[in-house]
Amino acid sequence: HRLVEILARLLAEEPPLEPLAEVLLGAAGVTHLGRGFTLPVALEGALKQREMTGRLAEGMAALDYLHGPIAATGDQSAVVAYVDGGPTAADVREAAAAAAERGADVVVVANEGNGGTDALAVPRLACEPLAALAFTVRAQQLALACARQAGVDPDHPGGLHKVTPTT
Repeated sequence: HRLVEILARLLAEEPPLEPLAEVLLGAAGVTHLGRGFTLPVALEGALKQREMTGRLAEGMAALDYLHGPIAATGDQSAVVAYVDGGPTAADVREAAAAAAERGADVVVVANEGNGGTDALAVPRLACEPLAALAFTVRAQQLALACARQAGVDPDHPGGLHKVTPTT
């Protein structure tokens, strides 16, 4: 029941996402990073951002990012780091810090009290698999903010069809 309440609260909130969307839209490329249960969140966040804006965004595991793709990171890059309170948080923080050292703008989506004053907060849930649902809502809200700021109708983004026939 608590999860339903938290998701309803997140969906009803209107956090100040415009400054974060501006950062992401100003980047030549955006990488969404996660690990463990936040890896699917990173993949979803990147996919939604790419679908909604038509701009390059990719999602990947934080440690994979450090073993190669970080080489393409610089002052025209942005990173979205999904930091939950579990054992993988340190790895995601390390990758985000490495990106910042290379000049990338870093947006942190983190559990309340776990991400610093600039983080986009997600309520803390004891169960990591369920917490990923709350992180996904934030990722989708961020993509929506990017679409709106880019002047894209989120209900009719270019080239995206809500239903894809498979037969």
